Amino acid sequence: MIPGGKEIKIKYILPLVSLDGMLYITDERVYMQPIHPYVLGQSVINIKLSKVRELFKRRYTLMDVGLEIVSYSLNDGENGQQKKSKKKSMYMVFPYKQDRDVIYDTLLNLVDLNECATAEKDVDYYTAKWTAGEMTNFDYLMILNTYA
Repeated sequence: MIPGGKEIKIKYILPLVSLDGMLYITDERVYMQPIHPYVLGQSVINIKLSKVRELFKRRYTLMDVGLEIVSYSLNDGENGQQKKSKKKSMYMVFPYKQDRDVIYDTLLNLVDLNECATAEKDVDYYTAKWTAGEMTNFDYLMILNTYA
């Protein structure tokens, strides 16, 4: 799904760690394959596109080359009673802003924009959802923090 049908070299950013890897996108998932998988203990990291709830362009070392994808999935709680939401984040850095923008536009076409918070929506949109009770205080504050 990446234009040209190729993979893109990226850096996968974790606290205190920056890993070189390759990014692949299909109709259903985003895959990141680290060049040195022994650091993470897994050979591929993936996020299901139907679970993506946040997609934001980010800055990294004062350059507009970062992209963050956040997904949420429901897991069984204790004794199978309640469902708990599990958050999974993929923060990537691209060599060039143009590469990041191409991937961002590609992902925008693949995710459900009704379910996904993006920078394409104005803060007023989220304020209206919050005041109407369609968004929790915590989620609203997280969105405001993202825009700050």
